[in-house]
Amino acid sequence: MLLSPRRTPRAAAGLALALVGTAVGLTACGADPVRVEGAPALADLPDADRAACEAVLDALPDEVDGQEVREVEQDGLSARAWGEPAVVVVCGVDMPASFTEISDCEEVGGVGWYAEPATYRDQTTDAVLTTIGQEPVVELRIPAERRPPVEEMVDVAPAVLAGTETVEPCV
Repeated sequence: MLLSPRRTPRAAAGLALALVGTAVGLTACGADPVRVEGAPALADLPDADRAACEAVLDALPDEVDGQEVREVEQDGLSARAWGEPAVVVVCGVDMPASFTEISDCEEVGGVGWYAEPATYRDQTTDAVLTTIGQEPVVELRIPAERRPPVEEMVDVAPAVLAGTETVEPCV
């Protein structure tokens, strides 16, 4: 798989300023549990992915970008959430259909991230970032109000690296 050249921290920050995505399908109200749509149940993942996702979820910090962890509404999902509106990490997802072997790859915190091309155009919608070259695949969902997602990417990267296997680095 061919990826774009490695980005500098300045380029990664520029990406973070530009990132947004389609609606992420989550709802959060105050201290209520966060409802996460489209997250797989840990029990439904293949054994190796389940173990890796459990390691990612266990390694995630109690705070992301200064926001405290929140309860996820559905038990057993491969997801965690922080803050209001909620930032969400989902492990064990598929790569977006728009990802190709020549898609851009931005490295932040040692993790390669992909964003749908449309996320560069509209700064007012939610951003969905997907790891590149990590197995299993991890998704980071950032509400538009919480952009740019630099701190979130930095905060979750150690957990992604701790629980997933790098099969092809972002280059």
